[in-house]
Amino acid sequence: MTSKDTAAADLHDKLTDKVLSAHLTTLGLTGRGGAPVSPSTLRRYLPVFRIYAVWNEHLEGHGVAPDEFVLAKLLAERGIVGQCNAVYTPGKLAPFVEDFPRRRAALAADQMLSDA
Repeated sequence: MTSKDTAAADLHDKLTDKVLSAHLTTLGLTGRGGAPVSPSTLRRYLPVFRIYAVWNEHLEGHGVAPDEFVLAKLLAERGIVGQCNAVYTPGKLAPFVEDFPRRRAALAADQMLSDA
């Protein structure tokens, strides 16, 4: 893992609702009336964001997407846990692993449009 990858992983692991709200505002993404998106609105998306970030990092680094068992191990190694500090199990991660390729394709298509 390069230092850039490590920095990105640290950002994903430590991202908070307030930091994300501020970041979105700098990108011009705001809530109602142009105000920053409320951190409480973003809070529910952070766990899935962290899971996706680890999944995507593994895919880019190894050329193959991790299955739910590998992903559970990767999350545990980083100390990324769910509500009430519950460890993510393969069963809990299976729906995410199934959906992440679609999400990645959508993000790639969006990036291609914005680069054009």
